[in-house]
Amino acid sequence: MKELVAALVSCILCTIHANGNEEPSLFRIHLEKKGIDFIRTVFLQQLRSQFTSFDVPDLSGDFSELIGTVHYTISNIHATDSDLVDEHLKVNLAPGEGITASVSEVHISLSADWSYKTGEGLFKIADSGSVHLSATIDLSITAAAGLSDGMPTFLVPRCDFHSYSVDAKFQGGASWLYNLFSHAIDSKFKHLFNSKACSKLTSGITELGQTAFENLPLNLSISDGVFLDLSLVKPPVFTNDSVKSFHRGLFTFHGAAQQQLLKKSTFSSPQTNKMFYLFVSKEMLNSGGVAFDESGALQTTVREIKETGMRVTTDSLGVFIPNLAKRYPQSKDMIIRISMEKPAQFSLVEKDQTINVPLYVDLAAFVLDNSTSDTTETPVFTLQIIIQGQYSVGFDYDTDTDHRLTLKLNKTDTTVGGKIAVKKSKIGSIPVDVLNVPLQVGISSLLRSLEKKKLPLPITCGVKFVEPEVRIYEDVIVLGTDVSVDPEGLACNI
Repeated sequence: MKELVAALVSCILCTIHANGNEEPSLFRIHLEKKGIDFIRTVFLQQLRSQFTSFDVPDLSGDFSELIGTVHYTISNIHATDSDLVDEHLKVNLAPGEGITASVSEVHISLSADWSYKTGEGLFKIADSGSVHLSATIDLSITAAAGLSDGMPTFLVPRCDFHSYSVDAKFQGGASWLYNLFSHAIDSKFKHLFNSKACSKLTSGITELGQTAFENLPLNLSISDGVFLDLSLVKPPVFTNDSVKSFHRGLFTFHGAAQQQLLKKSTFSSPQTNKMFYLFVSKEMLNSGGVAFDESGALQTTVREIKETGMRVTTDSLGVFIPNLAKRYPQSKDMIIRISMEKPAQFSLVEKDQTINVPLYVDLAAFVLDNSTSDTTETPVFTLQIIIQGQYSVGFDYDTDTDHRLTLKLNKTDTTVGGKIAVKKSKIGSIPVDVLNVPLQVGISSLLRSLEKKKLPLPITCGVKFVEPEVRIYEDVIVLGTDVSVDPEGLACNI
């Protein structure tokens, strides 16, 4: 049951019926026909398992015979086998309903224990034995979802279960007596089967499905205070062979909303044969730039340039800035505080398949006076530097949760030439031209910090990407992939 529900949850993340005003969707998922066929395969595997472990409530009743009224009980009714094959199963998508899985003309074998008693006192007769039941069934179950405060709720709006051609064969004890009236028992068993199967399935699936929904990774922690909100914001779009889901896709710092200036982006799927397509809009990346700027994650204080091992002092910087050495003839320690003048804004370059990230950085230099117990900081100059980072996009699996895939930025080029300006100076002129090389080395760590930022995707455990491909367009990054599923691993969300 858990594996089946987990498969359902993975499939119907997109089947959300949203209410209220439509919000911008900066992250989207498209499930293509090939993916639907794969889901159908998952359903088939799980239904086969369920049809060999299905149980039915006990059945009891009375019938009249020449010897009097016979009271019977059939207990421990459980499925043992089925002939479910690929041809029996259909998975359909319909606008406004959800995902419907149906099987028809499936033969199920069940085993049970029987017992009876009749008469009273000295004339009391009782016996027991086993019974083999067979039935042909049709099943159609629809799984969908609602939306409450941006979070999905699991629904099973429809379940149709019908059994027919029921046959009971009794063995042991007075089985000859039961077999004479098995047609009457067949009818009662069919009624019990039809009336109890759906309520049992619906109750169990709803409870497990809601638990699984509550554990879906829709609010991801990226770093201290920075989160990625992937809650669903509008209803899905259904066709006969695809489902499109719409996610908020907004980075936030401690949950604070951002003012987004959005323009229409193209989210259509490329003409390739992949199961899933995930769309990361440029606006989503830019919201990350704002959130990281607010969090201070790209701010740092430099006391030593690690690449060279050089401490930041009036002597070491005085080689490049003579006026600094003149002002402080005795060597003093210094610090440089690096901060962003404004949030990073991303541009996507389709021709080169790269992401360009210009960083507007302020470098504020301070001289330290350690002559007293309280160190004082004297500001001497502030430089503005524009760093142009160029990155490619790749994949990396998180080693701690290997079911989760991350988006990795790989630096390919950095340029600084002609992009240095003096904002403030208390030591006179500063020869910015000669600072190109040392500053490019000194702030390379800032560019590398962007390489370490990984974008987790909402992939549930038990699911792994297979042969993912990335394409960069003007407004969106498209990740196309097939997937493999570990049916047992899917149940980790429940």
